[in-house]
Amino acid sequence: MTDEIKALKDNMYTTKASRFNADSRLRYEHQLSHYSLMFLSIYIILISSAPTFDVIDWVSSNVCAFFSFILSVFVLGVAAFEAGNNRLEKAFKLHDNALKINALLRTLNDKSDATKAADEYSQILASCDHNHSEIDYYKARALNKHLDEETSLWEKILWRLHGLRHYGFYWLAITAPAVVIITLFVLHFYSS
Repeated sequence: MTDEIKALKDNMYTTKASRFNADSRLRYEHQLSHYSLMFLSIYIILISSAPTFDVIDWVSSNVCAFFSFILSVFVLGVAAFEAGNNRLEKAFKLHDNALKINALLRTLNDKSDATKAADEYSQILASCDHNHSEIDYYKARALNKHLDEETSLWEKILWRLHGLRHYGFYWLAITAPAVVIITLFVLHFYSS
């Protein structure tokens, strides 16, 4: 296999893997987005109704109203941000593009014309309106057994750090209010 074809195949393989990773990530973020809005809505309902049912009589209704207001504004912001994101459409386009790259990758062999294949690859890339993110590239590199070169530890660390950036907000929105509420209950019962 010529060096040009080998380099092109490695590049195509990494791009294909990155685009498949982007598809999975975008679908997962879509789910997390819905879960975070659902949990935040549940927290708002619980906090708003707590004074009515005297569940937490040690907290004034003004405090509950304040936290309910803050969470409501937060939900409104998250919903507005998520409304324009359209992750599923992006995921579908990136998945379709990865399938096209994979089909071209399967046709390459030792006798392939590298220039023609590179041009076709460029056309496939140009046909997609969206590109994968850095996290998808780092994940492809970290998990890629196809490449001859070893993936650096730094690339593996970057993949995990980007994961925190992409998913951390949603997990924080889901868990932080519950942690605060549980902490308040624990502090109240241990102080009385």
